[in-house]
Amino acid sequence: KRIYRGQAVKIPVGKYAIVKEEKEYLPPKEEIKKPEEELVDNDFGICNKQYFRSAEPIRIALMVPLFLEEVSDSTQVEKVLRGDATGFQPFSFVNFVEGAQMAVDSLKKMGVNVELKIYDVDKSLKKTTKVLQDPELKKADLIIGPFYSQNFNQVALFAGNFGIPIVNPLTYRQSVLRDYKTVIKIKPEETTQIDLIKNLISQKFVNSKLFLITQNSYRDADKVLELENTLRQIELPSISYSNFELYNYSVLVAMRDEEWVEGDWMPNFNIEGKLLNPSTLNETIDDTTYFENSLQRINYMTDGFEKFINNASALRPNTVVIYGRDKAFVMDVMNRLNEFRDSLNINVVGLPLWEKFDNLDMVQMNNLETITPMSDYIDYDREYVQDFIYKFRNEFYTDPGEYGFEAFDITWYFANAIHYYGKSFDKCLRYFNHTGLISNMNFEIAYIGNKSLVNTNWNLIQYRYLQMRKIHLEKYKKAVENESN
Repeated sequence: KRIYRGQAVKIPVGKYAIVKEEKEYLPPKEEIKKPEEELVDNDFGICNKQYFRSAEPIRIALMVPLFLEEVSDSTQVEKVLRGDATGFQPFSFVNFVEGAQMAVDSLKKMGVNVELKIYDVDKSLKKTTKVLQDPELKKADLIIGPFYSQNFNQVALFAGNFGIPIVNPLTYRQSVLRDYKTVIKIKPEETTQIDLIKNLISQKFVNSKLFLITQNSYRDADKVLELENTLRQIELPSISYSNFELYNYSVLVAMRDEEWVEGDWMPNFNIEGKLLNPSTLNETIDDTTYFENSLQRINYMTDGFEKFINNASALRPNTVVIYGRDKAFVMDVMNRLNEFRDSLNINVVGLPLWEKFDNLDMVQMNNLETITPMSDYIDYDREYVQDFIYKFRNEFYTDPGEYGFEAFDITWYFANAIHYYGKSFDKCLRYFNHTGLISNMNFEIAYIGNKSLVNTNWNLIQYRYLQMRKIHLEKYKKAVENESN
C-alpha cells in the first residue's frame, strides 16, 4: 500500500521480524551472460567483460626473492642497523611485495576477494623445489614470478603441467614463451618495435634525411634486415633546393675554410652525398637541384663515421636510427653525432633495448632529442600516479620505485581479469587492455599451440628540454585498436 507523509511506519525487529532468505543466483563459472546493450560486432563470446560471480577467492601466488635467511643472520642485521645496507639482498625486492599488497588492499575495498600468498624464491633451486611441494600452490589462479631465470623455468614447467598462468614481470627472453605453455610475458617483444618506428618516422620525420647506423653486418643480421626493409617502405617525399639557397650555403662552407680568401674560387662542397660546384650554382641561380631521398644504411665497422658526414644534410633535419646492443658502440656514435649538433640538425632514434643501458650521457640524449622505445614509463604529472605515491609513502614510509609501480600494475590488472572472466581469463586478455601506472597491458598470443601471451605495448619516450616525455602516435594507436577489434 501507499505510504503517506507523516504516517508512522513500524518495522518488526528481533524475534518479531520475518526474514525471507533469497539465494543469490551464481552462474556457472564457464558461463558469462552477454549484456543486452552489447553489439554483435563487439561480441567476444566468453570474453564479454562483466563481473564473474564466484564464491571462491582469487588466489595469487607471488614468488619474490626475499633472502629471508639473511634476515636471521645477526651479523648482517647488525650491519644494517649501523647504517650499512650494502649487499643486504632482502631489501632488493621489498617494494614489489609492497606494491602487490597495495593492489590487493585496493581490490578488497572494491569487494574483490583476493588471497595473496608470498613465497621466498631466490636463486636456490633447492628452495624452489620445496616451494613447489606446497599443495596449496596447485589451487592458484595465477603465479607471479620467480625473478631469476633458472627458478622461473622450474616453476613455469610446474605451472604448465597444472594449467596455471604464470607471469614473468622482468625477462626480455623470448624463449620462455616458446618453451612453456602458460607463460605471460610483461616485457614486449623487440619485433613489435619495427612498425612502431615506421609510424614514428612517417608521422614526425618524413621530411628528414634518414640514416640507419649499425655496429657491423653480422650481429642481429636478420632483425636489422627486417628493420631496414620496413624503413625503406616509408614513402619519402622528393627533395629539392633552389640553387640560390645552395649557393648561399656554399659561401658559408667557404668562410669556414681557414685557407680560403675572399675573392678566390670557392671550393666544391658535399651535401646529401652530392658534390656541388658553387660556380655552376651561381650560373644557374634560378634553377632547382634535386636530390635522391632514400634511407642511408651505414655499417659503422666498415664505413666509419665519414659516410654520415658525406651524406648528411645541412638544409634539413637528419634522423639517425642507431641499432646497437653494445653500450660502447652506442656511446661512440652518440659522441660523434653530438660534435656536429651545432652545424647539423640531428635527432636520434635508439634501438632496440636502450632502457637496459646504465649511465648514458643524459646531456647528449637531450642535445640529440633522442627517442627510444621503453617497456615502462612513469608520468609523474598524472594525478593517478601522484595519488599512488602519496598512499605508498603513508603506508610504507618510502617511495615505491619501479618495482612498486610494476607490482601494483601487474597484481591489479590480472586480479581484475580473473574477477571479470573467471578461470578462462587468459583466453580473454587480448580484449582486456589497460593503462597502468608504469606499464600498459595489450596482450597477444605468442605461439600457436600453447597458451603463452606477450605484451605488445612500447612507450616512445623522447629526451628533450632535460625531460622525458611520451610521444603519442595517432595512426599507431588506431592500428592497435583495429587489431584488437
